[in-house]
This record gives sequence, C-alpha cells and structure tokens, in this order.
Amino acid sequence: MSKSKDPIRTLAEDGLLYLSHAARLGTMRAASDLFDVAPSTISRQIAMLEKELGIELVEKNRHVVKLTEAGRRVLAYYRDQQAQRETLLSEIDDLKGLRTGHVVVAIGQGLIRIPLVAAIQEFNRRFPRMTLTVRNIASRDVVQLVYEDVVHFGAILDASPDPRVRTRSTSNQPLLFITRPDHPYANRRSLAVARLVGQKLVLPQEGFRVREILSAIQQREGIILDIGVTASSIQTLTDCVLSGVGSTIIPADCVSDHIKAGRLVAIPIQDPDLSAARLHIIVRIGRRLPSNALAFLEILERQLIS
Repeated sequence: MSKSKDPIRTLAEDGLLYLSHAARLGTMRAASDLFDVAPSTISRQIAMLEKELGIELVEKNRHVVKLTEAGRRVLAYYRDQQAQRETLLSEIDDLKGLRTGHVVVAIGQGLIRIPLVAAIQEFNRRFPRMTLTVRNIASRDVVQLVYEDVVHFGAILDASPDPRVRTRSTSNQPLLFITRPDHPYANRRSLAVARLVGQKLVLPQEGFRVREILSAIQQREGIILDIGVTASSIQTLTDCVLSGVGSTIIPADCVSDHIKAGRLVAIPIQDPDLSAARLHIIVRIGRRLPSNALAFLEILERQLIS
C-alpha cells in the first residue's frame, strides 16, 4: 500500500524563512535586501512553497506582502517549530552544563530603567556565557515582535487585550510628576490634574504609552498641557529635568537613582489612569520559552517587585 505524500514534512526551510521575513518587512524587496539575494529568489522560494501545499500563501497583484489565511497558518506553524527547536537546544545545553544562548527582549520605551539594569547585572553574573539584546521600542510594536517570535518576551505599559499574546505578570508602574526639589510643587503629597496646566513639561515623544494616556486625559478634562520638549530617550528627558528645562511624567523606576540621591522628587497625580498604570510582561500564546530566556524573565520579575 503506497503512502500519500505529506507536504508539511517536505516544506523548504529557506522558503519558510523568506516568507516569514517578507511578511514581517512588508515587501519582497525588503526581504531580499535583508538576505542579500535577488527579489526573484524570495518570490521563487515562496512560489515553491505554494506549489508544494497546493494553495496560495500570499495575495497576488499587491505591492506589499499580504498573507492569505493559509499563509498566516503556515507562518504560525513555522514560528512554533522554530520556538520548539530553540527550546530543545537550550534544554540540551542545560543537560550538558553549558548554559549558553542568546536572549532578546523588547521593552516599551521609557519603562523600568533601573530594575532592568539590575536584572541585567544579575543575569550576567549568574550566566556569564549567555548574551542578551534589549530592544527599546514603542509599546505598540512590542506586541508584534512578541507575536512574531522576534523577541522572547516583552514589557509594556497597560496592555490592551490581544488574542495573540498573554500577560505573564504585572507590576505597579504609576505615572508620576517628576521634577527638581526646588520646584514649587516639590513638597506636595499629590497633585490634581488641573495643577499640570501651565507647567512646562518635558515628555516622551508620540508613540510612548505615556503620551497616549495623557492625550486621553486632556480630552476628558478639557485641558491643554504645555509640552515644551519631547524626546525618544529617557536619559535626555531626565537630563532636561535635572537642568531645569521642565518637569516630566514617567514611572519612578525610570529615575529612582536620582530620586534616592535627592536630585529629583516624584509626586503622585490624582488621576486613575495615571495612578493605576501597570507594567505587563507578555509572551506569545502557546510559546514555551527556552531556559535562558526564562531565567532572565524570572530575574526581571523579581527586580520589579523588590
């Protein structure tokens, strides 16, 4: 009795890799630039996959790569396969006593600066043969990178429900009024939102979750905040506040070293959206993290609650 051919068993690794990156980057040209091959090579490999499976994976006659339903399912299969392979290799290294590997995480811009540094220090001390990459990006992009397995896990402020990822843990990250000790508000126990009007503010640029929350508050309260400087770097924001350019609204964890040293003060703001902000550690639904990524994740979680 002859066995029918299983197309899944024969899927070409290169074709799956090219399909994954073409979908993530949006065009065949972008994927070809990444791999330094001709665009025709990318499209030919994807066409071979489609022939093998007998179904279109990419919508035709479009300038951008848009996956069909079959394409989305094939990519989900490929990501699961790659994640399982990485986890297996990590576990084998553990059994050998090697404790090696590379961990990639995505952190929403302007979040957990001090706990993150403390976690990296502990991770490097305990696992000196492991390497780590931290990507600081807009919170809205963190979810996509977690879903695509570009990173092992992500950290974002006030995660919106997304069926592709799950929240593993949360921690309080209230957004506070951060200013110098000589500011007129420095000795206040808390501030009403109305007190922010007329204050020169130095804020993260558009795309930060902080800005989304503040925009919603301005619309709700019918106020306009005086935003004099915006920056993508928390260090730049901090330097501006320290030099007296203005005050900012960020989590205290971003500047806790300066607060402890008495160079800055943090004042709670009387608004539920600001005071109840929480940091979410997110992972892709169904993904089992390799031991090296799980080790760093657990260290970071301990730092966040310490």
